[in-house]
Amino acid sequence: MQQDGAQKRFYREATPVAVETGGWGVQLDRFRVRTPAKAVLSVPTAALAEALALEWGAQGDVVVPATMPLTRLVNVALDRTPVTREEIVAGMAGYVHGDLTCYRTPAPAELAARQQAAWDPVHDWVDARFGARPRVTTGLDALTQPEPLEPGFLAAARNLDDLRLTALASVTGIAGSAFLGLGLVERVFEAATVFAAIRIEEEWQAQVWGRDSDDDARAAARQADIEAAARLVAGLDLA
Repeated sequence: MQQDGAQKRFYREATPVAVETGGWGVQLDRFRVRTPAKAVLSVPTAALAEALALEWGAQGDVVVPATMPLTRLVNVALDRTPVTREEIVAGMAGYVHGDLTCYRTPAPAELAARQQAAWDPVHDWVDARFGARPRVTTGLDALTQPEPLEPGFLAAARNLDDLRLTALASVTGIAGSAFLGLGLVERVFEAATVFAAIRIEEEWQAQVWGRDSDDDARAAARQADIEAAARLVAGLDLA
């Protein structure tokens, strides 16, 4: 059974090419890749276009969009982000106060220690970046973070270009963490670090009770999306 949006592969090669209007795109034999809105796909750097071409080139006999997370991110950044920027930024404000790394378990001790080891360095960076350390709780009450954090994060988000803002929104939503999302986009944290940080409780549960195939499949999809965001940012930095 084909996955949603899948179609038979119609091309032999996928190559990065310069776009006449500036920037770089991807060519499938003699056809240019276009976004869902039918615009010619164009990104600022050859490195990012190369990463996109590799994703298209890795497809088998059937092209499955679900296996191309970098292309999906770029499509969103080109088609949707320019007209919804403020909504995207405003929608991430809640993640500052509800950040995953601020809500911790008091027990068991081993799980609490794993959270502390993974999340305290994130808070060290946030403190250095914005001049305030995030508050932490082991209870169920909602936190309100120190005053500099929400406006500081939102200002940082607004200053991003459409591609980086799209990457930030994606990782923040996946991770449930504005701090991990921004750290990845600013290339402070690697994708593997972010993924490990959001999987602490699940991995502890797997160690205690055994692995669950459905959870592993969901985790793999989240990991792929986080890695795609990291590739996007890295590709932009390689002018």
